[in-house]
Amino acid sequence: MLYKNALFYGFWLLLTTALAYWFSYPLDIFSRHHFFGASDTSLGLWVLNWQLSQMSAGNFDQLFTGNAFYPLDRPIYFNASTFSIALLTLPVFLSTKDPYICYGVAVFFSYILSSLGMLLLARSLKLDYVASLLAALIFAFSESRHGFSSYAHLLTIQWMPFGLFFIHKYFDGGRQIFLYWASFFYLIQITASAYHGIFFSIILLLVVCVLVCQKDNFWGKKFALDVVPPMLIVGIIASIYFIPYFQEAHEFGFKRSIAEQSVYGAPLVTFFSLPSSYFFGSWTSHLRHIDGGTSPGYLPILLTTAALLTLRRTTPIKFLISLKLKIFAIGVILLTPIVWFLKSSVATLGGQIYSDLYLHQQVVNTAIFTPLFLVAIGYFFTTEFFRKIYQGLRAEFLFILYFSIAILAFVISLGPVVKLYGNHHIMINPIATFLYYVFPGMSSIRAISRMSTLIPLGLGITAGIAYKIIKDRLDKPYLKKIFSFSVLFFLLLQIYPAKGLFAPYNQPTQEIPEEYSWLKQAPSGPVLEWPISKSFIGDAVYLERSIVHQKKLVNGYAAFEWDGRKKLAELTDLSNNRALLSLYAFGVRYLVVHRTRGDFPQWAGKNIGEFYQVKVFNNALVYLNKNAKTNFLQPNFIDRFSISVENINDKNRLVLRFNSPSVHYVSKNKKLLRVKVNWK
Repeated sequence: MLYKNALFYGFWLLLTTALAYWFSYPLDIFSRHHFFGASDTSLGLWVLNWQLSQMSAGNFDQLFTGNAFYPLDRPIYFNASTFSIALLTLPVFLSTKDPYICYGVAVFFSYILSSLGMLLLARSLKLDYVASLLAALIFAFSESRHGFSSYAHLLTIQWMPFGLFFIHKYFDGGRQIFLYWASFFYLIQITASAYHGIFFSIILLLVVCVLVCQKDNFWGKKFALDVVPPMLIVGIIASIYFIPYFQEAHEFGFKRSIAEQSVYGAPLVTFFSLPSSYFFGSWTSHLRHIDGGTSPGYLPILLTTAALLTLRRTTPIKFLISLKLKIFAIGVILLTPIVWFLKSSVATLGGQIYSDLYLHQQVVNTAIFTPLFLVAIGYFFTTEFFRKIYQGLRAEFLFILYFSIAILAFVISLGPVVKLYGNHHIMINPIATFLYYVFPGMSSIRAISRMSTLIPLGLGITAGIAYKIIKDRLDKPYLKKIFSFSVLFFLLLQIYPAKGLFAPYNQPTQEIPEEYSWLKQAPSGPVLEWPISKSFIGDAVYLERSIVHQKKLVNGYAAFEWDGRKKLAELTDLSNNRALLSLYAFGVRYLVVHRTRGDFPQWAGKNIGEFYQVKVFNNALVYLNKNAKTNFLQPNFIDRFSISVENINDKNRLVLRFNSPSVHYVSKNKKLLRVKVNWK
């Protein structure tokens, strides 16, 4: 038995390591990475480096500050939380002082740990070796993870299986220590990725409720005494950690509209696209989503479907429908084509009630078809086909539980509005819409399609159970071996990634530009780099390069854009008086002007106002303002201001101007003015 275990786990480790290398390349632990460039990845690297640097220096009060978006105090809160990633990679940083290596370690080992956690979970659920390996590979190397394989915080889902492992241990044995372990892994997960922390909280709530209801006489004094202490610990730590994020979001108005979240919901056709594998990727690449792949892969879907059909009973469970419900359903079906025929009149009426309807042409279509599709879905649950499947599943509790996890993750990932393909809406998603308004943190999520990452968490277990069910029904040993080999072969064929040794990665220049090495040695002071990108992401390269000099940076890039940076992005000629007043207000000490289209701007002379040229590099000019001082807005700023109305594009705009003819000011806080306007 010991030899068999060693052989199995050795094979698992070898296979998982190889796949982890292919999936994480070039951010694996074997390749050397030096520069990300203007990309979203730079943001995660900057957050990780800042927190690692402060922890290694013992500056624990600076962990959630940051050096971007000067003069703001806490720009870290504009971004995804990655604290536990920094904490776990701290030993690597202390020995290397290289954030790129730490980032690569976080990415690479997320695959290893995801596979390990799912393997342990599957084994604890009594799945055999092959079924457990199947579950581990499906979860760890899913298509959705391949789509953002360079984003450490989005890849960090490895603590979920560990949490579920200890939840099951508690409900099987009743020992409270398992709840403390589950709480520990839950806290690691939510502090590593707020995205997946919210998603996992929804899944965990479902799992706990189902497990509690499944146990007879489980409610009682013992259960309360077991659950309350770890819940208090989790609640206190999570509150301390996340309340500042919510405060910052509230102050600066960081909230995703339901329309924006709907855009990033996954269309239905994306779930039928083949994975980005070397062999199949190009066949259905046109079905992929704007935010990456969402398909859990064909094999787990086929195995789960086969199990559903295999378990189906010949005698369905009885289900009675009242006559009123039947009449209501028929009425909806008959009314839909009539309303569709009169949709122009419906749109006009809706426009009179809600003036913004004309901006969203598909709102009317969605409102018309939603009742019809909801009735159709409800009818499906009453069909004899579904009732036979449900009757067969009642004996497979674990299959139902994890199939429910996959279905819930699928439904939420569609977004508040279900789309067939592209941005073509067909119906309102009542579950996702309800969670948007009710569940804490859901309204701050943009790419709701990333919930699809948790579909393999459910389908991995259901595929393993399905494999076991089908294998047990094969009566000949050689058929079982052929089936096992075919399943694993097809899985490896499906997940073999479309990148790796055959597609070498071209590393950007490894040399640090001279201007950043010079800034590193210069006295402290805020830095502004020009040009300031109007697309926002263009400043990501400045953010990454600030890792070198570690000075306060007026530029910045984050999940949300600060209004102060928006104002600066409007400046194209820094030599005019308005631009200079803005630079003085921000307290810019070092102005770094880069070449654009091969040349420096014409206004970049020996001096720009009070900025004097102190260093000339091949691709940058560095200016110094020795008298730099930030002009913060005074508390009594509202005492004197003027009001005017400007007509722009046939729209009247109320403009408030504060009297500061020779000085501009900057504020760390967003000022909300309560102004009542009576138009005549």
